[in-house]
Amino acid sequence: MDLNYCHKLVTGSYTKVKSHLLGLSGNGVEGCKTISDQVKAQLQREHDKAENLNARKAMDTEEARICNTASWFRFKTTKKEQKNTLEVCFNAAGRYELDKECARMFYAFALPFSLVKNPYFRQFVSKLANSKCVGYVPPTYNRMRLSLLEQEKAHVDALLQPFRDSWKKKEVSLCSDGWTDRQKRPLINVMAASGYGSMFLKCFDASGNTKDAEYVASLFQEVIDKEGAHNVVQIITDNAGNFKAAGLALETKYPHLFWTPCVVHSVNLALKAICEPPVNSTQYDQCKWISSLMSDCNAIVNFVLNHGKALDIFHSYSKHMLVKVAETRFASHFIMAERLFLTKSALEKMVLNPDWKTFRKTAVEEKADHVKECVISDRWWDKVEYVLSFTNPINNMIRKGDLDAPCLHLIYDMWDCMIEQVREKVFEHEGLDAITGKSSFFDVIQGVLESRWNKSNTPLHSTSLYGSLLSP
Repeated sequence: MDLNYCHKLVTGSYTKVKSHLLGLSGNGVEGCKTISDQVKAQLQREHDKAENLNARKAMDTEEARICNTASWFRFKTTKKEQKNTLEVCFNAAGRYELDKECARMFYAFALPFSLVKNPYFRQFVSKLANSKCVGYVPPTYNRMRLSLLEQEKAHVDALLQPFRDSWKKKEVSLCSDGWTDRQKRPLINVMAASGYGSMFLKCFDASGNTKDAEYVASLFQEVIDKEGAHNVVQIITDNAGNFKAAGLALETKYPHLFWTPCVVHSVNLALKAICEPPVNSTQYDQCKWISSLMSDCNAIVNFVLNHGKALDIFHSYSKHMLVKVAETRFASHFIMAERLFLTKSALEKMVLNPDWKTFRKTAVEEKADHVKECVISDRWWDKVEYVLSFTNPINNMIRKGDLDAPCLHLIYDMWDCMIEQVREKVFEHEGLDAITGKSSFFDVIQGVLESRWNKSNTPLHSTSLYGSLLSP
């Protein structure tokens, strides 16, 4: 076959000619080098048009075949069978019964509806539906809590093995935190964090034990012995005296190991010292009004949430929910105050609603009057806004430090930026010059923040900062 554009002789079918002209590979023919782009584009359009035409013809043929088959089945079935064709094909009655049994299981055991979205639940149901295990019976209570649980634990350990393998090259940091479960048991969690990711290691039940430095150090020692002392380079805990003493003791035993106080806990303690100052502290005179303001916010939230009538009135004006203070962190006080400020208009309408008068001549009349007095006071709201403005940089640092990402090299800069942003807000509120101004209130706040920084600062912060500056 002699081609018009390059006069090349090609032996074969239309496929080789098409591959040559359109530059398609895989058919043993090189693309044409003399054909113009315009001609090539036109050929491509003609080729696509022909392919689409062939595809439509094939679809029409298949539809005709399906229709003929369906007609044959309709001819073979009786009128009664025709009526139930869809029901038989999809087994609608059987599916409906299975759905009811599944829903009844959820209702009877108060299972969350979100379990339906759980991929493991859907995978189990799918395998059960497609399984050939006729007469399958779920595992027994004892098998579920014993042998199957042990097998799943071994499966999870196998999935986490790559984490442990990475510690030989990148080392690992141990993170610990104490908390109390619903049964009021004091628990101490130990997590592992590295460049590969984070994973849970162990939880210790400290019930019946004195959580002194020696006991805490023994818990860390148990984990270090299991994971390998050569793999552990850092221990991160809160700033409590027992954890600090335990960390320093382990530093002495292992010279390559660092104890680092939790930055988030340090900032949280600084925030608490500012907004709940001890009576004998140097910042008490300057900061006691903040403590009173937080008490008012807490009183408003508790009153509304604990009295159904007040809550009903509030919900008639607001789609948002009020939030209570969490015991774990003091910063939750400001989350509560932020939500109050967000619902300011709804709260004002609530106390001015005629139904609010039902609290008169009741046991809670005094509390209701106090709530109303605060909510309708513009000066009170101005104080809330001011506190939220200069504490917002501190809360932002808590949020950034609490992310699941390495930020040790950013701590120095984060502290400096936080203090500077607090200074800007205070000076702006007091109408002071940013350069020559002097604020006794800010001096007290700065003193609290720097005091907490000096207690939590370690050589590791400066080392990581220096390393980050040298990195490309």
